[in-house]
Amino acid sequence: MTRLLPSPGSLIGLLALVVALGPGMPAMFRADGDVGRHVRVGREILTRGEVPRVDSLSHTRPGGMWIPKEWASQVAMATADEAAGLAGVAALAAIAFAASVWLIFGIGREAGAGVGTTLAAASLGLLLLLVHLLPRPHMATTALLALETWLLVRARGAESTGPLLALPLLFAVWANLHGGFPIGIAVLGLFVMDAWIGTWQGELSGQWTLRLTTVAGISLAATLVNPVGAGLWLHVSEHLGNSFFMSITQEFQSPNFHQPYGRLLLGSILLAAVIVAWRRPRIFRHEGLLFLMGLVAALGSARHITVFAVISLPWLAVWASRAIDDAAETGTPLAARLRRRGSGLTRTEAQSGPALPLLFGAAAILVAVGPFGHRATFDPAEFPVAALQAHPPGTMAPELFNQMRWGGYILYAFPETRIFMDGHADFFGEALTREYLEIRHLAPGWEEGLDRHGVNWTLTMPMAPISQGLASSPNWRKVYEDRTAVIYTRIQAR
Repeated sequence: MTRLLPSPGSLIGLLALVVALGPGMPAMFRADGDVGRHVRVGREILTRGEVPRVDSLSHTRPGGMWIPKEWASQVAMATADEAAGLAGVAALAAIAFAASVWLIFGIGREAGAGVGTTLAAASLGLLLLLVHLLPRPHMATTALLALETWLLVRARGAESTGPLLALPLLFAVWANLHGGFPIGIAVLGLFVMDAWIGTWQGELSGQWTLRLTTVAGISLAATLVNPVGAGLWLHVSEHLGNSFFMSITQEFQSPNFHQPYGRLLLGSILLAAVIVAWRRPRIFRHEGLLFLMGLVAALGSARHITVFAVISLPWLAVWASRAIDDAAETGTPLAARLRRRGSGLTRTEAQSGPALPLLFGAAAILVAVGPFGHRATFDPAEFPVAALQAHPPGTMAPELFNQMRWGGYILYAFPETRIFMDGHADFFGEALTREYLEIRHLAPGWEEGLDRHGVNWTLTMPMAPISQGLASSPNWRKVYEDRTAVIYTRIQAR
């Protein structure tokens, strides 16, 4: 009978899936249009049978060379969209989200944390991961980073080779799913450094350290198994090193501690400080380094709070468990009760099986993409749904100037339309992105910029500066406006 009971880890993973497919699903499409571009590119790959290397989606950089850094995710998203619409795409994101939460639990348990503290850490991780629950390829990086960390912790704990053998394949897949794989290489490098120090100090065997180092080298080489080889590393490093892009992209800016997610991150940091100050539990070198790596990543970029969640939070559970054990040994009654309850949960977990949560998870996905699949849609209050229904792009003169974050939606809903640009700023480049911002904010020469690109109609927010400028220009006429979008057309098309 106990084999039918879901384990605590399965339950927290199932809860994450329900949250993602429940209240999380409409939020996925509330303000982020990039999912539309990813599906559109995936469709193109499936139709052509090859990974595109030049742009065919914009009129500002037609034929421009681009780096396919997430083509495999785009194919998966397009396939899911073909099967179940945007609800299918949301289901993919929900699965990656739930797997990440489940692996946070798995890392903590593998490192020896009690079930209660690990459940608490995984629950906190669930809340932090909600910050970036969007149906985009970065979800693959979060899940694969968690899987890599689990494999490395498992291998280090027993000095075993088995878990290491999966790493080269993991990185070969990762380099084609999303450009975030360098953080995985950084984590792998941290474990290699820790292993060599451990070997010098007599903590780890030299044979295992050599095996880990060899696997790390093979894994690094495996990232070159992608359509552009080493060019992918160059592209990713150039983009992340571009201070202009980092400054204009909100998710790459530091966390706002006045927002709920920022307060949750701050609370996690304070909790770590309290645990360490309370009993000063033993912290192994790789544990402290992983925690600090995730913390530095999160403090530098709100987007990297997900990194903190999967490589840092499990150690809160580990350190809290050690602190509780230490307090129980010294006769603290509350700690003794917590330890007894934790050991009971451990026995239940050992006897439980995965069949029931897997069944419930499959049912949740079927319900989400079936009767409730209509909730997966671009929010008309945030995207120009009504505007483009009233004036479909096919009825307008060519060459559009669009709000950047609407570009992906336009490509998805009207695939024959060529946009000015979208959130794929690393392709469009700094020069064009600056020009877009200058036009949008009415910098001197803004109208000449529209002329230079042959723009014949615009689709922008009513309160955007460019909308005000077009309203006062004798060369443009307003043909549509609602609370979300306004359309202007050139009086005499170019």
